[in-house]
Amino acid sequence: MIENVTIINGSCREGGNTDKLVSMLEEGVNDKHIKLNKHILRNKSINDCNGCYYCFKNPYCLQRDDMQVIHDEIQKSDLIILASPMYWWGVTGLMKTFIDRLYLYYPKSNTHLVEGKKLIIIVPMHVNQEQHGLAAFQSEIEPLKMTSGYIFKRLGIEIIDIIFYPGLNDKASIKEHEEHLEHAYQLGKKIKCL
Repeated sequence: MIENVTIINGSCREGGNTDKLVSMLEEGVNDKHIKLNKHILRNKSINDCNGCYYCFKNPYCLQRDDMQVIHDEIQKSDLIILASPMYWWGVTGLMKTFIDRLYLYYPKSNTHLVEGKKLIIIVPMHVNQEQHGLAAFQSEIEPLKMTSGYIFKRLGIEIIDIIFYPGLNDKASIKEHEEHLEHAYQLGKKIKCL
């Protein structure tokens, strides 16, 4: 049963579609037995991974920034939720920097710190099947699915789902897609049973 959840919001835009989807998900959880930790990356100070390989000899990162707290919460979590709008067939720069810092768990000596955890990825995106066609939609989502699959499989983290919310571009686009908000709310309600 899920008791501890860490949400990482990688959107650069305050009050946009990603923020609203995450808020609806949180509202759906509404369970006193589930602890929610949320981090909005645009409000954090997270350095790039500098490739020092300190983590190959230590169970923590050499850099002292906001990732220290996030690493600690991830290690205590049953479920991790990453939320990022799609940028160039992938995630935002903020989210990519965060994911790079998960390299702490790449060495076999540290993988046990996250192995067995569950992951959901939420991706608001502009391209949609109705307007752009199935082939365009599939070519848009495949790179992110493939890259995420490689990374998190290597860390022993199980991807429960990657949810794409199409038709969202402008900041207020979500107002035209109440079905996306309802989906995020229902997802929150189901979290404790994952």
